[in-house]
Amino acid sequence: MRTHHNNNTEIPAYSSNHLNDIQALSLKASAQVHQLQHAAPSSYSPQQHGLNTEQGSLATMINFMSEGIVVLNTSASIEMINPVAANLLGESRAALLGRNLLSLMGEHYAEEYHCLFNELRADKSIKLNHGPKEVTFYRSNGKSLAADLSLSSVPDIFAFDDVYLVGVIHDLTAHKTEFGRLQRLARTDYLTGLSNRHRFAEALAESWQMCTRDNLPLSMLLIDVDYFKRFNDEHGHIQGDKCLQKIANVIDLCLPARDCVAARYGGEEFAVLLPRCSTRVAQLIAIRMNRHIAELDFTELNLSADAPVTVSIGVACQQNQRFHNSEALICAADAALYTAKADGRNRIHCN
Repeated sequence: MRTHHNNNTEIPAYSSNHLNDIQALSLKASAQVHQLQHAAPSSYSPQQHGLNTEQGSLATMINFMSEGIVVLNTSASIEMINPVAANLLGESRAALLGRNLLSLMGEHYAEEYHCLFNELRADKSIKLNHGPKEVTFYRSNGKSLAADLSLSSVPDIFAFDDVYLVGVIHDLTAHKTEFGRLQRLARTDYLTGLSNRHRFAEALAESWQMCTRDNLPLSMLLIDVDYFKRFNDEHGHIQGDKCLQKIANVIDLCLPARDCVAARYGGEEFAVLLPRCSTRVAQLIAIRMNRHIAELDFTELNLSADAPVTVSIGVACQQNQRFHNSEALICAADAALYTAKADGRNRIHCN
């Protein structure tokens, strides 16, 4: 097969044999379309829906597309549908022909499209180019499908009495899965698995707003591993990383509720956000963390059991509008941490 180049675009030039093959495929597809039309429900009539030669050509074309394609009339009823779209919507093509596409959508999305199709019925001269826009379809098995839907008017050669629209349905399942994975990565500290500082800042803003609105306490812990530089110097950074991972696991296990957030704040420092926790409750949580961390066994890291790893913890609480903003709360917890370290480390100090 030869190719011609024009504006850096490669266009295939087919031999007569290739053209014969394509014609054979087109005839086969047309036969399949004809068979499908006769297999449709008795209420569905090819004459009623005006499937002439041009529509047969359109059906042949969409059958070979790798995206989900539906052809709709101005009532949003499905006139044609390719195998990919039928598979996405979870029913056979015969069962979907004549169905209203909007009836398969979530009510929130369908409302907008009802208005759109009302405008089309009122003025059939409108040339539509709508989307892509995310919608949710509901299958007969109860499962939902997140998809991008684009609607465009068909070229005049394919259009007749009831102006037709071509809809492209693009499955967003893989995209959303990957987006969710990347979002988690963007908010997670790679080493410890805790939230990173960016996620902690988001959680602090959310919790501050909620606790201020509802007049609830909001406590914060800042935790620093004692003499961690010395630990790294003596045992190496690999062992230091494993030490931080074990400490992070203890901190995470000590969180009292799902909306509490533990984050690696920087280096060997951790931050904990405790919505609805008073100073006394936050202090008890800090005592528990401090005790469990001191009891950690590092013998598998070839460390002596007589040399425990300890932490110093600063505690601050926003209650009764004590602080003007969240930054003041962080500063108070930071000051409490430095006091705990100045008092000899392995201490807890409440500001």
